[in-house]
Amino acid sequence: MKNAFLRLIAFFLAFCAVTSAATLAVPAYATGSKADPLVTKSYIEQKLIPQIMDLAATKVSAAFGAIFQKTLSRLNLFGANSANLATLAENAAQSRLRSGQLTLKTGDTLTGSPGTLVTLISGTCAAAGKPVIDITDGVEIAAGAQLKIRHRFMLTEVAGSGVRAVSDAVLTVEGGSTLTGSGTAVPSSGSYTARYKTYADALSKMGIFRGTDKGFELERSGTRLEGLIMLIRLNGSDASALKADPKTNPFKDVPVWASNQAQRYVGFAYTQGLTKGVSSDRFDPSSPLAAEHYATFVLRALGYSDSNDGKADFKWQDAADKLTDLGIISPNEAIEIKTTFRRDQIVLISYRALSATLKGSETTLLDRLIQSGAVDRNAAVSAMGG
Repeated sequence: MKNAFLRLIAFFLAFCAVTSAATLAVPAYATGSKADPLVTKSYIEQKLIPQIMDLAATKVSAAFGAIFQKTLSRLNLFGANSANLATLAENAAQSRLRSGQLTLKTGDTLTGSPGTLVTLISGTCAAAGKPVIDITDGVEIAAGAQLKIRHRFMLTEVAGSGVRAVSDAVLTVEGGSTLTGSGTAVPSSGSYTARYKTYADALSKMGIFRGTDKGFELERSGTRLEGLIMLIRLNGSDASALKADPKTNPFKDVPVWASNQAQRYVGFAYTQGLTKGVSSDRFDPSSPLAAEHYATFVLRALGYSDSNDGKADFKWQDAADKLTDLGIISPNEAIEIKTTFRRDQIVLISYRALSATLKGSETTLLDRLIQSGAVDRNAAVSAMGG
């Protein structure tokens, strides 16, 4: 490929050189002929072209070298030099074990290892010490510059890169970090502790996620029925589902809730082709909801297909990885949800998906819910922090 490119350049330069030489060497009316050429074919092939190809190779190599050095210098900013690669890789591999939600008080500072990811949920924060990288926008944020709500940021330097709370703030952290000040961190070791209650609160304000008589119950596993109800709400069809005829539910194992809500949800989903159950008369509503199944639900809400007609956008087994491709969750979060999937992770995926655009559109999922009237605009602004 490179030789073909160089040869193309060489012939073009040869043509220009020959033309220029002919123009300078002879009067305008002079022309060459087969018997008396201005420049011989052997001269072009044996001398001129090899010289030009050598020159072109030198120029191209120099250009590639400059690009390489520039790229390398940018990678060094991310802590990817030879001294930090092991630290960065270890941090990425372990971040799911050290992730958590933090509440920062005004003046608190969070610093972390290279590769630590921070998502600002609410409040006001600024980059502290060293620049951080806004992964959402793909830009560098200088020290002192304010961070955007719901954007994900990477800490880059071996020491000194961090986030400072300009006002009280809540954020999630993926990776090793140190909090200086009076803030509090949700522990992520030992017995599982929910980390995304702030997301749950936001979804609850918009009517998308609702708790039980025991609260949000983020620490326990979700069920197939709960996952289906979330899909219906993310599709903006909650009101329609609650008006559905409960007799459209063909499954015998759906629980009896007040006003037949469970039967209405499942019946609506069945008639809309959202579920087929596990058999002709069983839905298996209390079975634990797998990460791949819920990720599939969310991707369908965004307009992606997992059909078997040869036009599928993803396979349900790879649904969590598809969420990563779309930037809804990080690679480390994808690893986490495959091993630990609770209502807490349902909240995580659902909240993040609201900011994702629908397939082939610039409209976000939240925009569609607002436009359809399924979510109140004022409630959304309040819940999403502006």
